Amino acid sequence: MSSHEAGVGILCHTGFEKDLPGFSVIIEENIIKLEKLNYSGIIVLGPSAEESGKLCGVIRSNQIQLNDGYEGIRVRKCDNFKVSNNTISGEAYYGIKISGRKSRELDHRAMKNVLEDNDMDNLTIKKNDLYVYNHLDGKMFSKREPRTAYYWLDQYTSENQVSLCENESIIDEGENNKIMRQ
Repeated sequence: MSSHEAGVGILCHTGFEKDLPGFSVIIEENIIKLEKLNYSGIIVLGPSAEESGKLCGVIRSNQIQLNDGYEGIRVRKCDNFKVSNNTISGEAYYGIKISGRKSRELDHRAMKNVLEDNDMDNLTIKKNDLYVYNHLDGKMFSKREPRTAYYWLDQYTSENQVSLCENESIIDEGENNKIMRQ
């Protein structure tokens, strides 16, 4: 798996070096406590093989505690996920990250995902540091906005919907994403 985080609590992936159909995933009611540097709580990864299908589904009601983590939840190259009612606490560079990938042949954008009612009141977003500035590649950290945030929708996202609490920050580099403040 070619991924940037040090490790993951729960990882779901489709089409790893084989052409497989996409499928629906439900990740709910888990308690994840990670104490190692730059670990991520939950990651769902869409296709890496050329003809594999995207994942869709639900990530809800999970409790994620990160100690010096990278991100709480990431949805990459997947469509129609509902990410809701999760609690992310501790310390990380990003709370929730939605990302895609540039592809000439297939649509590897992350589209029509809904993020709502996630509790990040006890999550401290890490400030920019040397690690951030050394990894401004558009995959680990945004090239356009070299900063950290509660949410990051990268340049390969489209038509996602995010419901933010008053104090939460967002980096939105995508197209036609709908950002709402509660």
